[in-house]
Amino acid sequence: MSSQLNQPEIQALADKLAFVDVETTGASPAHAAITEVAIVTVRWPWPQPGPPLVERWSSLVNPGQSIPPEIRFLTGIEPEMLVDAPSFAQIADEVERRLHDAVFIAHHARFDYGFIKAAMARVGKTFQRRTLCTVRLSRALHPERSSHTLDALIIDNQLRCPERHRAGGDALALWHFMLAMLHEHGAARVFDTARRLISRPNLPAHLNIKSLETLPAGAGIYFFHGLNEHPLYIGKSINLRQRVASHFCNDYQSARGIRLASETRRLSWLETPGEFSALLAEIQAIERFQPAHNRALRAQTDAWFVSFEPGQPVPVFSRLAELPAIGHTLGPFASRSAARNRLVALGREHGWCLATMKLERQQAGLPCFARQLGRCAGACVGAETPAALHTRIAADIADQLVPPWPAAKLLLVEEDPTRELFSWHLFEHWHLQQSGADQRSLSQAFAPDQAPPASAAARFNRHVHALLIRTLGRHPAQALHDSLQKTAAAVQKKATADMAVAADVDAALATATPLPHSPPLDTAKAWTTRKRGSSRLRWCWLAASARPAEAQTDAQAEVQAEVRAGAQTHAQADASNSAPAAAAAIDAASG
Repeated sequence: MSSQLNQPEIQALADKLAFVDVETTGASPAHAAITEVAIVTVRWPWPQPGPPLVERWSSLVNPGQSIPPEIRFLTGIEPEMLVDAPSFAQIADEVERRLHDAVFIAHHARFDYGFIKAAMARVGKTFQRRTLCTVRLSRALHPERSSHTLDALIIDNQLRCPERHRAGGDALALWHFMLAMLHEHGAARVFDTARRLISRPNLPAHLNIKSLETLPAGAGIYFFHGLNEHPLYIGKSINLRQRVASHFCNDYQSARGIRLASETRRLSWLETPGEFSALLAEIQAIERFQPAHNRALRAQTDAWFVSFEPGQPVPVFSRLAELPAIGHTLGPFASRSAARNRLVALGREHGWCLATMKLERQQAGLPCFARQLGRCAGACVGAETPAALHTRIAADIADQLVPPWPAAKLLLVEEDPTRELFSWHLFEHWHLQQSGADQRSLSQAFAPDQAPPASAAARFNRHVHALLIRTLGRHPAQALHDSLQKTAAAVQKKATADMAVAADVDAALATATPLPHSPPLDTAKAWTTRKRGSSRLRWCWLAASARPAEAQTDAQAEVQAEVRAGAQTHAQADASNSAPAAAAAIDAASG
């Protein structure tokens, strides 16, 4: 059959095919090494007619590491066989030459390709080839078959393979499989199928390509499921289809990636209006399900903070899990050691006595090491009192302290009208009080006098903390302060008339500008908006007027005073305008 193939049919795929197999010491290209490599190259003698030119080549490879017993049993390759074998560096040029301008064809191609690419990288070579997986080719041509392992292909197609689990025998079996498919289905169908598979992501064996095609191209989170419903991995993206495909387009570089692909049986996903909702949903889902392959976000979500007792230079390390509020502390840190390391770095920068702060050991009767170098003010030898050291520490870290959460609730609304997706999120004290698809779903949470959530649910999550800081661009207290300043400036510019303006300003700011309580959103004020594509993220502050007046932040009080002073100045300068006009100007400015 192969001699009857015509040039256009073959060249539509490639002039040269390379059937490759490698034997290795393990599953991860990052840690394991190649023990044997085999390449069967196939060319057609264009323009002369005739059968393809088939060239076999293989070589044992000294991996420079031990071979696990189970690998030795499977392949029959013993350590003594590799003592005089070349290293991969010695055969790299030959491998590169034989694979030049060829389609890289292998069974579970990502495995073999990943090892060749990693080995090439170790010797300073860049390796990039088009790949074709014979597992996927078999599945596309024979979807009715239940197994597409190499053993199954050999049995189903009656192929000869006298050296199973050796690189040379397995690579030759792949070429014989290709010949069997050409004979059974014809060159046109086989090579057309191969071209499509080369351009598609390499899905795990248990996933259908339709699973990928049905994924939306917008933002959301996705789940990889195994044999049960518990997720193996949870991810997020602003383009679900593209992101999921990327998992199966890259070469395997870790055993974890190989395990994830082999264990995945099903995909599911949840669409969101934009990136913020996707990030928040990912944090919540990982915290709930604790998937095995999400190491970073699954890690400890609690945080460490540093504070100082009045007049005392010794830091107090506290691990915050449950709320209350955070304020006037240094943090958050992922661990106690991270907090300590930060203090040590600051101490060396500002000349603190680390020994006095109990952050460094000190030999009895001797000054600390920094004092001996002239980099300590001498608290360790009595030249500086602990109280004076505390005062210096407080001044040095004043601009780095975490301010308290403002006396208000933060409302974020993300929407994508083109996909008809909307998400509402309400935060207070770093805790997500409630999420929903519209205002009605959050109606109970809008009540200004609603009690804070129970401590069991209101846990501080440092990932949520980082997300809010990233989204707002600064701490919520500073964001609210900036919002109030912006509103105050507008009021000062537009407010005129009589002294009643001051009272109106007080009333506006008492509700934390921007939202009155009833109805909570019909007359929303002072929204901050960020757009990305068809998605729009807006946020504003809801008043907490039911709280005592003393709960207001210093920033709020400062802005109120500034606004009142400005309003009075305007009123004295222009007494011709009416109070109703001024009140309308305030409403307009707040909007």
